[in-house]
Amino acid sequence: MPTLALRWSVLLTASLLGACSSTAPYHSPSLQADQLTTLPSARAVGVLESDTPLALWWTQLGDAQLDALVHLAWKNNYDLRASVARLASSREQLQAAQGARLPGVTLGAEASHVRLAAVESRSGVASIADPVQWQASMAWELDLFGRVSHSIEAAQFSADERAALSDDVRRAILAQVVETYLELRGAQMVAANLQQQLAMQEETLTLIRARERAGSVAAVERMRYEGQIRLVGSRLPGLHAQERAARNRLATLTGQRLDAPMLALLDSPVPLQLPKAMLADEPARLLLRRPDVRAAERAMAVAAAREGIAQADLFPRVSLLSMLGGAGIAGDWLGSEAGRWRLGAGLSFPLLDGGARRAQLRAAGADMQVASANFDKVVAVALEETDSALSNWTQARRRNEDLNTAHSLTQESARLTRIRYQEGAESLLGVLEADRTALAANEQVALARRDLAIATARCYVAMAGGLDVAEVTKQ
Repeated sequence: MPTLALRWSVLLTASLLGACSSTAPYHSPSLQADQLTTLPSARAVGVLESDTPLALWWTQLGDAQLDALVHLAWKNNYDLRASVARLASSREQLQAAQGARLPGVTLGAEASHVRLAAVESRSGVASIADPVQWQASMAWELDLFGRVSHSIEAAQFSADERAALSDDVRRAILAQVVETYLELRGAQMVAANLQQQLAMQEETLTLIRARERAGSVAAVERMRYEGQIRLVGSRLPGLHAQERAARNRLATLTGQRLDAPMLALLDSPVPLQLPKAMLADEPARLLLRRPDVRAAERAMAVAAAREGIAQADLFPRVSLLSMLGGAGIAGDWLGSEAGRWRLGAGLSFPLLDGGARRAQLRAAGADMQVASANFDKVVAVALEETDSALSNWTQARRRNEDLNTAHSLTQESARLTRIRYQEGAESLLGVLEADRTALAANEQVALARRDLAIATARCYVAMAGGLDVAEVTKQ
C-alpha cells in the first residue's frame, strides 16, 4: 500500500507540474480590414472585387513569349530549385519530429568466441565457448509537460514558414523575369525609334546635299546636320548591348543556355499592350495573400512553440521502459534460465544547471518578441510597397498620356518644319532644332511606355498576384 500511494503521489505531482508548465496557446494575429491602414493611393485606381483573380496579370502585356518565360522560370530557376529542396527538407524534419510520439524500439544481438574463466563456467573449469546475447528494448517518453507536442508544432510551423518563403521566391522570380523582359522590349523600342528618326534625317540630308551642290547651302550646314545624324546613330550600339544583357539575364532566370531557341525569338520586337486600369485590393486580403507576411506570421508561431519547449525543459522527463532479452552459451541460450525481461519507468529531473534552462527560456521569450516585431515590420513594409507601387503607376500613366500628346505635337512640328525648309521659308537651324525635339519626344514616349509597364508589374507583384498559378505549376 505505501508503494502504491507513492506511485499515485508521483503521478499527481507530475500532472500538477504539467498544468503549471503549459504556456499560453499561440493565436495568429488578426488582419481585419478595420484594423489596418488604408492605402491612400488606391483611391486613384479601381477597387478589386472579392472574386476577381490576380492570376496571369502579365498576360495583359499581350506577349505570349513573356508567358512562356514566366512558366519556364518557375520550373527551372536555380533559386527556386534550392527553395523547393529546402521545403522538402523541412517536411522531412516534421516527419522526424512526429516520430517522437511513438515508442522507440531498439534490437541488439552479440555473438563471440571466447575463453571462459573457471568462475564463469557452469562446470567450474576454464573452457572455450561461444556466448550469445540478444536484447529488445523500448522507451516511450510521456509528454506530460508538452515538450514533444511543442517540438512537433515547431517543426510544423517551420515547414509552413518554408512553404511561404518558397512562394516569396516565386514572387521575386516573377518580378525579375517580367522587369527584365520589359527592359529588353524597352531597349528595342528606343532602338526602333532611333532607326526611324535616322531614316527621316537621311532624307533631309539628301536634300541638304542637293542644295549644297546647287550652291544655296554652305558646306558647314551640311556637316552640322550630318554630325547630328552621327550622334544619333552612336546610341544604337549601347541599346543593342542593353538588349543582349537583358536577354542573357532571362537565360539565367529561366535556366536556359544563352543560345536557346526561345531566347532567339526575342530578337523580333513586339509592341507592348498597356493595361487601361489597375486593380487595387483591400489591405486585409492583400496581406493574407503576401507570402512574406505569411512567412513572418509562421516565424512567430515557431518562436512560440520553441518557447513552449524551453518551458517544458524546466520539468522532469518521464519515460516508460521495457526490455526483453536473453544470454547464454550457443545452443543453450533460448531456455528459461537464459531469458530476462524488465519493465519500469524512468525519471530525469534537472536539479542544478547553473541557470542554463531558465536562461534558455528567457532567450526563447526574447526570440518571440523579435519575431513579433519583425511581423509588424513586414506588414508595414507590405503596405508601404503596395501604396508606393500604386502611386508610381498613377503618375507613370499620367506621364505617358502627357508624353503621347507632346509626341504628336513634336512630330507634326518636325514635318511642317521640313516642308518649310524645302520651300525655303525655314533655316537649317530650325530643322535641326525640330528634329532634336522630335527625337527626344520619341525616346521619352518609348521609355514612358516601358516605365508604365514596369509600374504595372510592380503593383501586381506587391499584391502577390499570380501565386495561385504557381501552385498549379509547381505540382
